[in-house]
Amino acid sequence: MTPDVNTVCLTEQERARFDRYCFPVPESGCWLWDGPYAEREYGLFCFRGMTILAHRLSYVLAKGMILAGLTIDHLCRVHSCVNPDHLEVVSQRVNVLRGNSPMAVNSKKTHCPRGHKFSPENIKRNPHGRQCRICFNAWRLQYYFDHRERYRDYLVAYRAKNREELSRKAKERYLEKKLKNGVANVSTHP
Repeated sequence: MTPDVNTVCLTEQERARFDRYCFPVPESGCWLWDGPYAEREYGLFCFRGMTILAHRLSYVLAKGMILAGLTIDHLCRVHSCVNPDHLEVVSQRVNVLRGNSPMAVNSKKTHCPRGHKFSPENIKRNPHGRQCRICFNAWRLQYYFDHRERYRDYLVAYRAKNREELSRKAKERYLEKKLKNGVANVSTHP
């Protein structure tokens, strides 16, 4: 069972046991957790048959509630630190962007690898993130020139196969344009 950290009330004995797991490091100011660990070195505190993340409990005991939807950010970047002065309540997005994950590293970039500035006009969004529009257009143009013979062959084959359909659509566009311009006598030939 995972209790709500905001409702936890420790007895004096439990608080003393919690404090025994905290080891201050004078050089950094961190209080390193020496108790049980969860994945990625986050400390765990077990009491009354329940388990809670040690850094969250430390923050609540020292500073108060953690609002729903928010998470704790380690300002010192040490996951095993439980010093409440090194912890801050932030949204998950802010926590990720402050870190050193690939997403955080890429979000801090201001220029593409070729030196073009990332500005709203020069960003092309794709499923994998953002891309420099200038570089993308240069790549697309180069790709076209490298493959233009294949494109030409494709267009010739497509036009030969769909000649009647393309001709019919061209006639429809011509008639629609003439009707739009108010021409009363419309012939069927362009």
